[in-house]
Amino acid sequence: MRIHCNLHHSVGRSQEIPMLVAAGFEIVPALGMRENLRFDPDYANETHVLYPDWTVNCTLPVSVAAQLRRIDLQNQIGNVGAPQADLINEHIDAIYVMGLPQVVGNIAKWFRGAIICRIAGTIAGTVPFLWRNDGFARHSFHGQDDLLTDCGDSAPRA
Repeated sequence: MRIHCNLHHSVGRSQEIPMLVAAGFEIVPALGMRENLRFDPDYANETHVLYPDWTVNCTLPVSVAAQLRRIDLQNQIGNVGAPQADLINEHIDAIYVMGLPQVVGNIAKWFRGAIICRIAGTIAGTVPFLWRNDGFARHSFHGQDDLLTDCGDSAPRA
């Protein structure tokens, strides 16, 4: 499974991407937010020891991976043009993104694969779920039974 990873937080990138790669997933991380350089001078330094080696399992041509990495779904609030949507739908099976309802709802309008939502802290309006294109979100609450919620055509909701 090939995942387009849109985690911009340094910890998410340095910890979660290597775990996904170790689990055998093919990861294509977005380049991220250059604004984070003021907090972490090595944020965009791919030679730094904490920068994830995402290329281990990557089978995409370098040019395609480079195009995908420039697509920042988080900052674009899930809105992309038709060429970007076509590129992602052709090469990506799942998108890993912060679980902000507006972002996820907009991605769900054009993406044909799974949307994996990452929740960090207590961001208002977020719920942990895996969006499915059949209109349902699978919620997971600390090991309890999964719940299916009908999200209809609107943005996912609790």
